[in-house]
Amino acid sequence: MNNTTAEINTVLEQAYPAQIGYLQKIVESGKISTAYCIVGVPGGAQREMTRWFTDQLVQESPHFFTTDILEISATPPSHTIGIESAHAIRKHLALRANEGGRRLVIIHNADELSISAANALLKTIEEPAGNAHILMHSAHPELLPKTIQSRVQCIRTAQLSDAFTQSFIKEKGVDQADTAQLSHFVHGQLSRLIGSPDAESIEWWKENMNFWITFFSSETGKRDTMLQERFLKTTKGNESSHQLLSMLELLQQLLHEQLLSTYGIHSARHPLSTAIDELAAQQDASLISRRLQLITTLQQWTKDNTNKKMIFEYLTFVL
Repeated sequence: MNNTTAEINTVLEQAYPAQIGYLQKIVESGKISTAYCIVGVPGGAQREMTRWFTDQLVQESPHFFTTDILEISATPPSHTIGIESAHAIRKHLALRANEGGRRLVIIHNADELSISAANALLKTIEEPAGNAHILMHSAHPELLPKTIQSRVQCIRTAQLSDAFTQSFIKEKGVDQADTAQLSHFVHGQLSRLIGSPDAESIEWWKENMNFWITFFSSETGKRDTMLQERFLKTTKGNESSHQLLSMLELLQQLLHEQLLSTYGIHSARHPLSTAIDELAAQQDASLISRRLQLITTLQQWTKDNTNKKMIFEYLTFVL
């Protein structure tokens, strides 16, 4: 186990004791269901917890080979998990595991399953082979077909709390003055917490949060120009989509903080807090909530390679 894996496991055990304890009991009992889905929110720990659960099952099996694991994820250009993946899952689980061990399938971002793939997977779950298990994770469980949701055991996780994040950062010897800023950069995301965030990453966060603050403070005509310059003139193709997804994630963070501010709830302060409070004072909670719902839609459109002009129009005129 490398240092990063050990650190991730430590965070999981400290931040999610109930979920880790529950999964540990499942492994120790030997009574393992056919399918599990660890769900959370964008930036949550569901991927890492799925990996932890996989490692426990591997360690529990005395005769385990890497060929006993099949990992499935969405592939371009559709960015969905198609029917061919469902067929590969069924074929993999139908084979007998080496020396009586387990056969495992890990489905990353299971909400990206196509309808046809989900229907085929349903049949595999309903007719399980011996010692065959499907472990999946999702940041958008509401997008999973109801039939899949009803036939898997769900373990729910949340973003890391601000209190836990700050405590973890302090234990690394970070100065008190920098703790709040680092905590907001992490924004409850395990991947950002592990390892010390570098100055370049923090500056990127501040620069792009400032972009959205300025965007909301600008007139409609200027907003369109800002988006064009940010996403079309400087990047192309997949790079542009990746950057847009990262920026939409930051916009979610900004809106969440605005929503809390409208209710008089303030997490740890950072250099942009005052500007965010001033924006929140000009809006009501219902408007901010509708904007958050729209951002979720725009994120999915970006993943689906929807025409960016349409996404920009929603950001400019609807948001």
